[in-house]
Amino acid sequence: MWNRDLLSAMRRAPSISGPGYFARGLRRGSALRGRSILDIPVGRLTAIECGRGQACDPTSDHALFPTNRPLDPMAIPISPVAAPRRVPNKKVEQRQTSMGLLLVAALRLFVSQGYRSTNLEQIAGAAKLTKGAVYFYFRSKEAVLIELLGRVQSIVVDDALAVVAQAGALPTDKLVAYIHYQANLGITHRDEVLLLLLMALEFKERGGEAQDFIARLYKRQCSFIEALVRAGQATGEFRTDVRTKELAAIILATHDGTFLEWFRRSATLKGAELVRALRSTILTGVAGRPAPARPPARRKAA
Repeated sequence: MWNRDLLSAMRRAPSISGPGYFARGLRRGSALRGRSILDIPVGRLTAIECGRGQACDPTSDHALFPTNRPLDPMAIPISPVAAPRRVPNKKVEQRQTSMGLLLVAALRLFVSQGYRSTNLEQIAGAAKLTKGAVYFYFRSKEAVLIELLGRVQSIVVDDALAVVAQAGALPTDKLVAYIHYQANLGITHRDEVLLLLLMALEFKERGGEAQDFIARLYKRQCSFIEALVRAGQATGEFRTDVRTKELAAIILATHDGTFLEWFRRSATLKGAELVRALRSTILTGVAGRPAPARPPARRKAA
């Protein structure tokens, strides 16, 4: 039978491992090397030899702790418990990979040829998957579009508002930050921006979940720009001879139209120059300076 002190030590430190902890006197390469006490059956301990090269009784304290001092369970150092190793889930990885391929293919097709002209067979073919895979992961073409719009919301709307919130205190600073962020999206996420613009036009007269999603996104954008314009008008930075709603609409229309023109003439227009022109045009147009007076009309000679 095991010594009571040893049993107590084993209960207190079930994860003890390594010859430096509990087998200082054992030979290197021992059956206990790098293993826990509880991992070795009692019958295997007969092969363990003491540090003096003598066979020991495996049930004695001396076999495990070759010392003449009494066993002190509380003095046994406890090794840290290793975190459980995560086993990769191949099904989850396959699902994420397949969905990513389908979404990339759908994004390109929706932008290049429109939603109505794209079918599930084309999406599956561009992703090099089967049509059944599209049904399995998304159920319908509209579900694919809604998933894409959810990602567009995060990139085009949510992140833009977060960037503007960290900009300067003045409404002009925030408007410039918004223009610059959207311009950068034209380089990093051009298709996502175009998807929102094109789908807003294509779904204008259609109902359904996708149209509702797009309407909510544009409502958030409009509300944000209107609040920004209102703040600028209150501080005198923005003009007040135009109502807030119409001035905000002009800003959004100029922004969206610039993106569409950039997409249409990307081979001849330089993005950096176009962004500078956009910023200058918007800031000049919304500035709170009075418009120059018109020269008096000349009278016709009698």
